[in-house]
Amino acid sequence: MATITINGERRNWEGEKTLRELIQSLNLKTENLLIEQNFEIVPANQLDERMARAGDVIEIIRIVGGG
Repeated sequence: MATITINGERRNWEGEKTLRELIQSLNLKTENLLIEQNFEIVPANQLDERMARAGDVIEIIRIVGGG
């Protein structure tokens, strides 16, 4: 079985999902998130187009404002 790495944690992975589907499968909302796929920042308007595949390294960062 192949793996995908999400925030440093290796997970079993089969098939393909869009990045939005991946985020939703983790019970996260896409608002206020920064997604990096294989060391490249993914614009929010590409989450439905970009596919998460076996071997990918995904970082999901929650953006928090404050002062």
